[in-house]
Amino acid sequence: MSQLHPTPRQAYLTLLRAARLAFANDARTLTAARTKIRREFRHTPAAGRDEGVRLALETATILRRNVVQGVMEGGSGGESGVFRLRIHDETERGDNGSVKVGEGKCCSG
Repeated sequence: MSQLHPTPRQAYLTLLRAARLAFANDARTLTAARTKIRREFRHTPAAGRDEGVRLALETATILRRNVVQGVMEGGSGGESGVFRLRIHDETERGDNGSVKVGEGKCCSG
């Protein structure tokens, strides 16, 4: 059964899981993300707790859906390699339809 208002602990764990998914096989980035998450949760005042939980859950959603790792393959000895993207089941995939909406128009103006 899902709660309507997640606790700070639930938001914290959700964010850690999302970071683990987004930064798999990248120990340095994952460690930095965990450190940042821990620091932010420790230093969030009680008065800002609801906003902190909301922000943590939104960040977890972005990490799960929109962050994709690129891993360089090849490229030893000064030659350029190829980046392979690690796209997982939760990665949001678009059809580029929104790009075509404003076809022929650039920027705002």
